[in-house]
Amino acid sequence: MEDCKTLKEYSIFVSKVRKCIKEAKERNKEMNDIIDMNDITQKEVISSAISRAIDECISEDILKDFLLENKEEVVEMGVLGYSAERHLQVIQEESYEDGVKAGYDKGYDKCEKDITELYDWLFENNRASDVQKANKDSKYRKDLFDEYVASKKKN
Repeated sequence: MEDCKTLKEYSIFVSKVRKCIKEAKERNKEMNDIIDMNDITQKEVISSAISRAIDECISEDILKDFLLENKEEVVEMGVLGYSAERHLQVIQEESYEDGVKAGYDKGYDKCEKDITELYDWLFENNRASDVQKANKDSKYRKDLFDEYVASKKKN
């Protein structure tokens, strides 16, 4: 990247976009915890974050000419790219849920047994709030289950 100024600047730009999106999502979550912000969509949050990253880059003379000329298109493409990534994540979560449900539908009681063991382990470790969150969030439940399996391997 040291040999190609444009590539280096693009890398910096992408890093700034990721940082701004992460910060915006954290701020949005905090605000949603305080007040009901149903009128602010995920797309608006991402669009605002990308615009902020672009403004930072322009002020730091990173891809300045290109970003000044193409700001709207860059924001639009960034939002579309982020939406596609989020869409794939949702599909993955739904597939996991379908797999768990298929286990139940086919009469496999292993899924139920595993979940019961996980919840027992969480209660034993004073993590009742994790049980509540796991009931609503399949990705979180999967992460907890991975943590539970790892803890069993240690013992």
